[in-house]
Amino acid sequence: TPVFADGFIFLPKVGTADIYNCEINKPKIWLGDFITAEQFPEGVTGLARQNNMVLAFGNYSTEFFFDAANATGSPLQRNDSLALQFGTLSPYAIFQAEKFCACIGTSATSGRAVWIIDGFEAKKVSTEAIERILNAEGAAITSARGFGIRVKGRMFFGIVLSTRTFVFDLYRDWE
Repeated sequence: TPVFADGFIFLPKVGTADIYNCEINKPKIWLGDFITAEQFPEGVTGLARQNNMVLAFGNYSTEFFFDAANATGSPLQRNDSLALQFGTLSPYAIFQAEKFCACIGTSATSGRAVWIIDGFEAKKVSTEAIERILNAEGAAITSARGFGIRVKGRMFFGIVLSTRTFVFDLYRDWE
């Protein structure tokens, strides 16, 4: 999924950890500039934008990049102090709006869960019952879809699985 930030469009190269960018303010011109997500040994499964950061989701990790305005190569630079140890197997179930980024996260140690990234803080918002359903999806989780909707001033994140749909209130006080 493409991400737009600061005049650039960013795209991950399928099967790699490389994130390519177009020339600034020229979305039809791609010079082969890229940066590699390399804090964890895996490819990039999806991208999102959170505030002024580009998030690179792997299967089991998420790295944060910012526009460092580098004169050559990719304009992005990794923020080494920000990294999450969950990623996503569901790149089309990533939703971003306002100050939130929501996804079906996958951890190498605790399986699948619904995560909200609020600012730079990640919060698990799913219950154990929903996590059992997410884990039972098996390989079909890669086809899961996510969407956002605003109803009466409240923002919701919906997840469409192969047999069910769940909706989470993004403004709920998750504790």
